[in-house]
Amino acid sequence: RYYGRGPEENAVDRARSQFLGVYEADVDALFVDYVRPQDNGYKGEVRWVEFRDAAGKGVRFTASEPLFVQALHYTADDLDRSRHRGPAFGVGERRFRSPLVPRDEVCLNLDIRQCGLGGASCGPRPLDEHLFPIRPEAWTVRIEPAR
Repeated sequence: RYYGRGPEENAVDRARSQFLGVYEADVDALFVDYVRPQDNGYKGEVRWVEFRDAAGKGVRFTASEPLFVQALHYTADDLDRSRHRGPAFGVGERRFRSPLVPRDEVCLNLDIRQCGLGGASCGPRPLDEHLFPIRPEAWTVRIEPAR
């Protein structure tokens, strides 16, 4: 359960199609099975997010500013390795598709900044307003039992 933009995945430059509210979904439902496995499932402007088990016990995360939250049964490396083989992003890399195998655990990303998606792979780069400078950041996260 979370309070942020939803219910579908969204990004800093793709947020207006999703509305602020309280949403609930199983972690399995947060994964978007694109033809080419890639980073996905982010929820933007999240004020709080909580995860509970079948017995109702869980954990709640809040931060000093809105978050971008991703919770999947895959790591970024799992997604990347399902479509690439060979030297890491180097010469000799071959593309292929192998089945993704979900992990038992939840792989959680809590981010305070996110670059826009733009369309640099097949169009223009993100707008300058959806980029951010690399600089030191300071923020706090509170982790407590879900109530």
